[in-house]
Amino acid sequence: MVEDPNLDLDEDEGVVLAKEQKAVPEQITDEEHKVGDGKKIVVTYFKGRGRAESIRFALGGAGVDFENADITERKHMTDLMATGKLMVDQVPLLELPDGTPIV
Repeated sequence: MVEDPNLDLDEDEGVVLAKEQKAVPEQITDEEHKVGDGKKIVVTYFKGRGRAESIRFALGGAGVDFENADITERKHMTDLMATGKLMVDQVPLLELPDGTPIV
């Protein structure tokens, strides 16, 4: 076994422990989380879970403030398709604060 000077091996327990703790990065303030001109990122998808859930998890885990725009009626989807924001008329749609659509 290769010995690492930064690790201790406790032979009774069979556990490897780090001698030094790595520095924890400083917490990001709410001011640093603001994107663009203060508008929120908008996630557009059908009401409920699905393909947009991983986007919501990623944004929530990063502490980004975002808004859900739920598609609850067929008219909402047809209106969205008419805007030209959907490349292949499919959702989820992630809209950045500057209005850039990501499909």
